[in-house]
Amino acid sequence: MDGPTRVLQIADFLNKPSHHPTNEGSVATTPADKPNNKETKVEMNFKGGLGFSIVNHSPPEELAYCRLSNISLELITGDGMLSVDASVQSIQIDNSLQDPHCPVVIYVSPTTSHEESKNIPALRLTVHRQMTGRLNADIFKHLIVTFKNLTINIEENQLFKLLAFAGFNQSDLELERVDESDYESQRSLNAATSIDAKRYYFGLLKLVLEQVSFSFFQNGDLFHLYFSF
Repeated sequence: MDGPTRVLQIADFLNKPSHHPTNEGSVATTPADKPNNKETKVEMNFKGGLGFSIVNHSPPEELAYCRLSNISLELITGDGMLSVDASVQSIQIDNSLQDPHCPVVIYVSPTTSHEESKNIPALRLTVHRQMTGRLNADIFKHLIVTFKNLTINIEENQLFKLLAFAGFNQSDLELERVDESDYESQRSLNAATSIDAKRYYFGLLKLVLEQVSFSFFQNGDLFHLYFSF
C-alpha cells in the first residue's frame, strides 16, 4: 500500500448476529472490545527527578549525563480507554567528555518572562488510547508532545562517539556490502505492509515546539542556526 488509508466500520447495534464469521476481511468481537467499567488511576511524582549517564565500554569514559527534574505521571485506565499525562519540569543534558567547548548539550532556552513560564513544564506528553482486542491495530484518539524552546549544542567529537556507541560505526568492508542488504530491506518492507502487520491510527498527532537554537562545534569553529516552527 502507498499513501494514506481511510477505514470505515459499519455495525448494526439493533440487530446483532448470533455469531461472527472469522474469515478474512471480517472483524470478530472479543471480550477485550467490551468496555471495562472499572477505572484505575495511578499517580507518580518524582520531585527530585532522575539522572542517567551514557558510559562507553571501550575506551571506558562517560559520554553524556541527562538530568530530568520534577517528573509527574498520571495514568487512567478503564471504560475501554487508556489515558496518560506525563510532564518533566526541566531537562538538561551535559557533555561529560574532557575539556568540552560547551559543557551543556541540551537545555531549556531562558525567557524574559520567567514568572510566566516557570510553571510550564519543559516536556509534556498527552496520550489517549482506545483499548481494543485487535492485535494488529492500535487506535489513538490523540498523541500530543509539547516542548519548551530548546537550546542544542553539538560537538563533533561527542557526536561521533555517540554514533559509535549506538552502533553506527560501520567498517569499509561492511559499507561495500550494503547492496547485499537490499533483499533484507525489501523483505522488511513487505512484512510492514502485509495484512498481519501491526498498524497505528491517530485521530490527532501533534508536536508543539516553537523555537530551537542549534549550535555545532567543529574543530573549534562554531555554526549557529535558529529554527522557528
